[in-house]
Amino acid sequence: MLAYRTFAAAPHRMLFFGGVLALNLALLGWLAVLLGRYGHAPAASLSLPPGPVHGWLLVFGAFPFFVFGFLMTALPRWVSAAGVAPRAYQPVAWALYLGFLLALAGVVLDADIAVVGMGLTALGLLGGLGVILGALARAGKPLSSDPVLAAGVLAVGCLGALMSAAGAYQGSIDLFRTGLNLGLWGFLVPVVFTVGHRMLPFFATNAVAGYLLHRTVWGSPAVAALCLGHAVLLSVNAGLWLLATAVPLTLIALYHWLLWRPWQTRGQALLWTAFTALLWLPVAGALYVVQSAAGWLDPIPALGRAPLHAVAVGLLGGIVLAMATRVSRGHSGRPLRMDALEVAAFCLLQGSAVARVLAEFPGLEVLRGGLLIGTGALWLAAFGSWGYRYARIYWQPRVDGAPG
Repeated sequence: MLAYRTFAAAPHRMLFFGGVLALNLALLGWLAVLLGRYGHAPAASLSLPPGPVHGWLLVFGAFPFFVFGFLMTALPRWVSAAGVAPRAYQPVAWALYLGFLLALAGVVLDADIAVVGMGLTALGLLGGLGVILGALARAGKPLSSDPVLAAGVLAVGCLGALMSAAGAYQGSIDLFRTGLNLGLWGFLVPVVFTVGHRMLPFFATNAVAGYLLHRTVWGSPAVAALCLGHAVLLSVNAGLWLLATAVPLTLIALYHWLLWRPWQTRGQALLWTAFTALLWLPVAGALYVVQSAAGWLDPIPALGRAPLHAVAVGLLGGIVLAMATRVSRGHSGRPLRMDALEVAAFCLLQGSAVARVLAEFPGLEVLRGGLLIGTGALWLAAFGSWGYRYARIYWQPRVDGAPG
């Protein structure tokens, strides 16, 4: 009972633990699918198509745990509001837990169970949106654009989760994929950029002598609008026209990355890891530019899912590991620095991202199976080792004896 009270004492504890569990279970399941697909294990018999479900388990099943864990911790401070009460965040956490576990079990046992899990997850996201809107309503100062934008893209994520659940219920793969596109591009990517835009230069100012904080008023809204347009183009299969969103998105993301001067943070692993993760956004944008431009010459996609996984593994996986490490250390009373295990986990994850992107490159078809399996193995090595450490910490009191 004491351990549970500690576990439930702060939103990041319950939600980050759920994220650790969901990420590792989702990738363990996907690795089993890949091993079966390439003849290294018995082929998996699933109730739903494995590829789209793999996307759902990450976009709506795993990553939202970390988004809510961070926003419910940090956003009230951004707006000078009281912290989120346990009676508000605990139901959201349990809805996400149950939704993910039902969806995962349903993929193996029965599609109807998976649909129930997806619907419950969508309700959990809506509940989380309500908690964030409540914090904005209690703001003790005029609202700036970043917290309002974070709530706005979260609303897009809720819409995407509802659409994916409806698509699974109706057996409509197009509706299901549209929901995934909204979840990834309308929600996760812009919320990551918005949080990075607000927090990373601030962190660097406090940690690096002589660092000057630079932000733009227009950066986060522009990225959010371009990402939403990107999701729409993907959903209507207008891949040839992705140049319209990918070119400005690449340029804006790269401009901000250079504006933040991440090279000044060398020696500060908590900072350079997060900045390295954010570099994957302009890289992914550039890959989409190549993909779309090549499509005008040849209707066969030149890079397959390489741009998608540059975002999913490089950007989202990397920023989760970097930022969750910082929050978990700071809110457990530990020093704000990465040790060798955490840096190694981040580097393994970067290797996973590179391998997954290379697996789609023309001329490497003979290596594709090995690269895909290697991607999953490196991911599990990274988040398995990192998660084993922090999963225990979320159940333990702060080392400095402070509450929370």
